[in-house]
Amino acid sequence: MSIEAVIQPKRRRDGDTSLCRRFEHVLDPKEKSPYRGFMNTPGIIGGLGPATTAEFYLELIRRARRRYSSAYPRILVYSVPVPFDLEQEIVLYGRGMERIYPLLEEAAGNLQASGADFLALPCNTVHQFHGRLQGACTVPLLNLLDITAARCASYGFEQAAVLGTRRTLESGLYTP
Repeated sequence: MSIEAVIQPKRRRDGDTSLCRRFEHVLDPKEKSPYRGFMNTPGIIGGLGPATTAEFYLELIRRARRRYSSAYPRILVYSVPVPFDLEQEIVLYGRGMERIYPLLEEAAGNLQASGADFLALPCNTVHQFHGRLQGACTVPLLNLLDITAARCASYGFEQAAVLGTRRTLESGLYTP
C-alpha cells in the first residue's frame, strides 16, 4: 500500500466507485466529511517528531485537495505522549527503544478503534518495530522503507542517502 492509498476512493464490494464520485459534493450532517465510507481513512501514529507528523498530515491534505474539492478528508492522528527523557535517550544516545513500543501499540489500537482503515508511522527511527507492530494490528500499517525503496526504484536510483537519528543509522533499516 502506498501513500496514494490515502486519497483513493474506497471500492464498493462490486468494485464500482462511481457512487463515490456522484455524491462527493454532499455533506452528511452526521459526518463532517463526504469521504467517510468512500475514501480510506488513514490513522497517523504521530508525535514522534511532531514536525514530521504535521508535515505528513499537511501533505495528505494537499494531495486530497488536488483530487477532491468539496471538503477535507477524514484523517485520524494520535500523538504519542513520548516522555522527553526517553526521546532524548533515543535520539542522542540510541538507547531505550524498547520502552517506546507499548506507546506505539496503544496508539495503533486507539486509531483502529476510531475507524482507521490503515495506519502510517511517519518516523524512520521507530520503523524497527514495523513487523512487530503490524502483527498487533488488524489493519495494514504502511511500511516507510518499502515506500522509499519503491520511489527510489521508480526514479532509477540504485543508491540513496538517508538522514536520520543515530538509532536509525545504526539500526541498518536502510541497509540492503
